[in-house]
Parts: sequence; C-alpha cells; structure tokens
Amino acid sequence: MFSNTTSVQQWNGDLPAGSTPIRSLESPHNAIHLAVGGFDITGVFDASPIDGANGDMGENDTAGFDPIFYFHHCFVDKVFWLWQKRHEATDELDIIAEYPGTNSVDSQNPTPGIAPNSWLDLGTALNPFTRTVNGQEAPYTSRDCINIAKQLGFTYSTGPLDDENDAVAALAEESAPSKIVAVSGINRAPIRGSFLVSVFGNVGGERVHLGTEAVLSRWNVQYCANCQTHLEVKAVFGVPEAGRGVMAAATAEEVDDPNTYDVQIQTRDGLLTAAQPTPRRMAAAGVVAPDRPLYRIQVR
Repeated sequence: MFSNTTSVQQWNGDLPAGSTPIRSLESPHNAIHLAVGGFDITGVFDASPIDGANGDMGENDTAGFDPIFYFHHCFVDKVFWLWQKRHEATDELDIIAEYPGTNSVDSQNPTPGIAPNSWLDLGTALNPFTRTVNGQEAPYTSRDCINIAKQLGFTYSTGPLDDENDAVAALAEESAPSKIVAVSGINRAPIRGSFLVSVFGNVGGERVHLGTEAVLSRWNVQYCANCQTHLEVKAVFGVPEAGRGVMAAATAEEVDDPNTYDVQIQTRDGLLTAAQPTPRRMAAAGVVAPDRPLYRIQVR
C-alpha cells in the first residue's frame, strides 16, 4: 500500500483515530525531484527548497533530461530493496487486489499496451521489456523482478540505511504522532507545474512547521489525459501530542482544533493560503472560485 501516493491516500483515509499514517515511497521520491530541480522562475518567484536550485528535475515533462534522474531512481529502488530484506520479502511480494493505485488509469502514468480501466497485478506485462523463456520472447512481469540479485543479477553497495540499531528504533518511536492532520480538496488542474503543500500549527503565539508534501506535476495538466483522473491533491501530516515536540506549547484542545492549523501552497505563480489573495494569474485560471475553499482540513 506504500508503493504510490494514491494507495497511501486511500489507506490513510481509512485509518481509525489514533493510528499512525504511513508514507508513500513516492513522497520522498517527489521531494528529491523538487529539491534537486527546483521550480522557481528567476525574478518572479522562488519556491525552491534549496535556495537557487533550478533545473529539469523539478517537472515531470523534463526530469529525464537530467543525468541525476537515473541515480535518483536507482536509489529509490535500493530503498525498496532494503525494505524487502528487512521484511523477508526478497522472493515473494503481494499487493492488495483491486486497490486504489493498481488500476491502469488510477493516478498512475498510462500503462503501455494495457487496456484502460484494467486492474494491474504482479503478473501484468511490463511492456516493452522482454526476456527469453523456452526459446520464446515474453514480456517481463513484476514477478520476474522481485529478487534483483537472483533474477536480474545486480545488487547495491552498503550504506548508512543498511544499519539497523536501537537509536533508529527509538527515534521512530519518539516521532510517532498522536494525531494526524489530513488536507484534501486541493485542485491541481489550474496550477502550473510542481508545487509544495505545507502545514503549520499556530500555538502559543508561534507558527510551527509540521511537514511539507512535494507534488511532482506537469506544466500543463490540462494536456495530460491521464492526469484528469486524479486532479485532487491530498496529504497527511503527523502531529505530536500536546506538550511534546513542536507542539510543546499547545493544549490538547488546540491539537484537536482544525483552526489551529493552516495550509500554505507554494507554486510557480505565487504563494497560496486561505487568508491571502490569490495571485492574479492563478485567479484568472480559476484556482480559487468564490464558492470553493482552497483546501479542506481535518484532525483525527
């Protein structure tokens, strides 16, 4: 369920109160795209997480032109391989059948050679990649790629992420949230290019940053037929309990109150907040209609 943002949004949306949300492997993937490539326009707006960064990696349309694109995707693959080894899943994997995020048009890029609205599984052909089976050419499937060492003949060198220790476990336990803030209803159709969704808590007279979700998008979503099936952007952020972490000055009532939080959307055309006037270009594009809120927020 953590393989893509669509599956994670469904999973986190169904979580009972008090449960810890999960993160999609696609989320840090998207964040690195925007951090490396940026999405600022010189002299107009700088929304880059790394000051001065700019380049092809920040947009879906151009990311593959940057040589670092391939190193980046290799590292994402390594992270998944580490997860497989830690969970004894190097030879067998499973997915939830007919779950959001496993459809040929469900918030994923168009699937080559697969009919629209088809459910995908580990036996789905990975066109156009083929292998020879009993003298016949056959398409690769995900089952043919589960164990990269045995089936594909490569592996990765070791690094800091390979080490498991008590400090890492303690850090994970310490950072476990008691509540989650769920943001939904953001329409990405009129937003030009990639953008960031950040959530802040307002407690004790201070504004504290709870997290940022990077949205790797396209300059013109209207020209992407597949994009029309998933125009709404959702994000979930963990919130420490009252009196702990960044919420040290908050009361339990403040933590539970949606009015404690606000959302900031950084785009190429300006900064969007519920209290700030919409930049002229975005108003003309219909990002915020008079009868439609910029976003919805829920605490649970």
